[in-house]
Amino acid sequence: MKKQFTVILFLAVLILSAFTIVKTVPWNIDSDFQVKFISENPEGVFSSMTGDISFEETNLARSFFNMKVDVKSINTGQGMLNIQAASDQWFDAEVYPHILFKSRNFVKVGNEFEVTGMLTIKDVTKEITFPFKFENNVFTGVFEVDRLEYNVGTMEGTDKNASQFLTIELSIPVTK
Repeated sequence: MKKQFTVILFLAVLILSAFTIVKTVPWNIDSDFQVKFISENPEGVFSSMTGDISFEETNLARSFFNMKVDVKSINTGQGMLNIQAASDQWFDAEVYPHILFKSRNFVKVGNEFEVTGMLTIKDVTKEITFPFKFENNVFTGVFEVDRLEYNVGTMEGTDKNASQFLTIELSIPVTK
């Protein structure tokens, strides 16, 4: 009798624990994503990005974004500006080929979310927090970056004509 009770108890615990384990499903980034940077001057897009996204609105503790943007994919609409942006004067794509973002924490704020993580551009890594929405399997967000904090360009010579602050607009459609 005691042996049967132990077996039944073990099976009950096993079955009940199966319902408490929540596995976050990874998302695949669709090819029509957009990573735009906007200012008075310059403006453009990055056209190559990869990453690992695992996001569940009801389980933010298990969610994460690990993103990698290819610096050489920069497109300002002007060939010479693309070359300058990838050069060692700006992003230095030969030495620092990627812009990286790795999330640390997610919180829900009203109907939106905020993600905090580490943004690495060139040789500088800083913690940032920005809001985003997740609707119809699309992540959208807007935040601002001070390019000088990441050693991107200067405020001397022709660089002084470029805005110090860049608005980054993200639109990342995903599928499971």
